[in-house]
Amino acid sequence: MVLNLKEIACELERSWNFSRGMTMDYVNCVPENFWNFTPHEKYSPLAKQFRHMIWVTGLYRDAIENQSMKPFSTKKTHYHGGLSKQEILEGFEKQNKEMIEALNRVKQHDEYSVKAFGSQMSISEFGHVILQHESNHHGLWSLYAKIAGFSSPSSWSDNWGL
Repeated sequence: MVLNLKEIACELERSWNFSRGMTMDYVNCVPENFWNFTPHEKYSPLAKQFRHMIWVTGLYRDAIENQSMKPFSTKKTHYHGGLSKQEILEGFEKQNKEMIEALNRVKQHDEYSVKAFGSQMSISEFGHVILQHESNHHGLWSLYAKIAGFSSPSSWSDNWGL
């Protein structure tokens, strides 16, 4: 079965909502006393990991909107808030809303691609990159929780056994 662009964008939006939902479940489950936990000095604490995800969501969203990804060095332009849990939650909410809006605009086209990582990618290929990045962080955060000694959210144990 061959999907048209609108169907592909709808699939990407569903996958994004699932993956980002798993991220938000994790962010919401982190105990306050572990908000700045890091298992090693060379790894960013959780709060900074979450800020990174907001920055990168903005970078990816901007790439979808403009069909070309800017250098990673520009990611910090997408969030200027602090590292408190409330500020991080607000940053995620804003970027998530804007990502869904960008995906909805893709649905209005017959063809769509994004220039990123030295390649011209279909929106499906670029979507895989976005979802893989999110999932890589899920694996990392699972280890953070295990080392710190707090439980991952029930959605993680229900879906992945973590």
